[in-house]
Amino acid sequence: MFQIYPSLDIDPKTYLPIPTVKLVSRDVIWQGLHVCATAVTVNENESILFDLPVGEASIRPAAYNVTRKKVVSYFQTGFNWYTEIFKTIAQTPDSSDIKLGILGNHAHGYKKIIVLNTLDAWYGHSLIYLFHLHKLIQNKPADIGIVVLIQPFLEWMIPQNGVAEVWKAGIKLSEAKKYYPVLSQKINDQLVRFDEVYLSETPILADGFDISFFTQVPVFSEERFGKPGNRITFIWREDKNRLWLKNYYLYGALKLLKWQKILLPLQKARVVWLFRKLRRLWGADVVFTIAGLGNYGKFPAWIADERTTDFDAATEKKLCHIYAESEIVAGIHGSGMILPSAHAGMTISMMPPKRWGNYAEDIIFQGEKTFDCLFRKRIVPLNMSLNELRDIFKSMRSGIEQFNQKVATANRKSL
Repeated sequence: MFQIYPSLDIDPKTYLPIPTVKLVSRDVIWQGLHVCATAVTVNENESILFDLPVGEASIRPAAYNVTRKKVVSYFQTGFNWYTEIFKTIAQTPDSSDIKLGILGNHAHGYKKIIVLNTLDAWYGHSLIYLFHLHKLIQNKPADIGIVVLIQPFLEWMIPQNGVAEVWKAGIKLSEAKKYYPVLSQKINDQLVRFDEVYLSETPILADGFDISFFTQVPVFSEERFGKPGNRITFIWREDKNRLWLKNYYLYGALKLLKWQKILLPLQKARVVWLFRKLRRLWGADVVFTIAGLGNYGKFPAWIADERTTDFDAATEKKLCHIYAESEIVAGIHGSGMILPSAHAGMTISMMPPKRWGNYAEDIIFQGEKTFDCLFRKRIVPLNMSLNELRDIFKSMRSGIEQFNQKVATANRKSL
């Protein structure tokens, strides 16, 4: 963490290759995706807006030259989605009056607070940032209160204990790509209530926390492996960029024409074909389940359809129970796999050809040791055959007991 009030205790020159600058304002600029501050170049007196190293900016910070209206630092060659958004929001602020709700009002007992910012335009990013809260609560000094800055969709996951206040910004995910100066000022107006305010350096991968701390739903019990009545669950998505199609070139052509959704019948058929292959192995021993976002098509009666078209607190918690009853969950790589992988016994994430750079970002490891992680969390190519995928399911479900025995021998203390 680093201090942001009453002064900004960080030097952009230590992590950004920008010209020599001096700070001109102690105020943080809250741009949702980007948390920034302003400076001027010493020699040319040009205004610079620069990222503070939190969240995504911890690995690819950027600076924007307000005077010249251009980005002045790239950490990766070619197109950089994060920096492109930075340029857009800097050039086109939105004057809308965004509500900031203060929930809890327990921080008045603290002179110092640390702010955990989870504002983002991507669901998975916000989740990962929030999961850092568990470590913050465990490791923070006793005299510092924790304030969590969230959007409404995360409110249901805030734990009952350990958080002094929640500041809820009234913006949807799709709206968080914009910069709202009014909202930024409202956040800064709250900071002056305290003697010292620090900003958490949120990581972009989550590990070493208990998902039940947030969802209040126990994870799949190890004693249930291989038992009748467990679920095998496929996580359904209908958004055009994550459909289950083996032929990437056909998918690419349809994407150019914006016709991807005509592939939904094929996706539905693939799920049914996969489940039929698994049903021949296990019959009524498992409950075949489809969960996730969407409502396209009607599945056979022997497949439990637990999909939803709208997420709210009750629906999210219900689905977490579905995941926790699942011996194996499978689905297309993406943020929709985060909560399922955290609760289920085992996970299969199918990677689209162009997403290998985001390897394992949608998988939550719940304290498993190395061997357990390798066995229980599988990441496979999206375009593998249904027979190959069936064999992976089979080896995971039928082999978990023997695998655990092998692990036990590795952990045995002997001469």
